[in-house]
Order: sequence, then structure tokens, then C-alpha cells
Amino acid sequence: MGIYHKQTVEDLLSLEPLLANNPNAPTNFIPPGVVDPSYVPPYQGGVLLIVVVVTMIVVYSVVGLRLWVRKGSVGIRADDWLVLAATVSCTSSPSLHISFFLVL
Repeated sequence: MGIYHKQTVEDLLSLEPLLANNPNAPTNFIPPGVVDPSYVPPYQGGVLLIVVVVTMIVVYSVVGLRLWVRKGSVGIRADDWLVLAATVSCTSSPSLHISFFLVL
């Protein structure tokens, strides 16, 4: 069994207040569980994993190039260290999620 479950009546009832309070919601919206009660959303974790890994490679490459260029020209300063700290901080959560995904 996957990580998703079949939609229940409680799931469908929980959508009603969200749709009623959202002016952008389509008026003729029918939840997939009404059309097909055995509907289970497709798992797209592999695609998400690829996107996250490629993005992280690009981010670390750009930050590495910045540090390399700055080291050769004016030297690494406080703003460079802040960029590096922000990069590590912002990518630590996706890194942990990827490691848990690969373990499971």
C-alpha cells in the first residue's frame, strides 16, 4: 500500500468549507473521490526528488563559483559567509528529506 489512502466521506466533507470560502474555486468542482471512490492520487515522489537534487546542485555550484571568484579578486568577506550560511540553512531541510526518502 502506498502513502496515500482512498478518499473517505470525511475527506469530501472537509473540502466543502474550503471551497465555499474560496472565491477562486470553480463552481462546478467535483472532487475525484465522488467520481471514483477508489481514486488514489498518483505518487510523484521520484520526479520531485530529481527536481530537488538538480536545484541543489545548481545552487551549490553558483555559491561555490561566487566564493571562488571572490577569493581570487577581493577575498572572501562577511557577505560571502552569510551567503554560504543561508545556502546551507535553506538546503538542510530538503537534504534531510532526501536522505530519509533514500533510506525508506
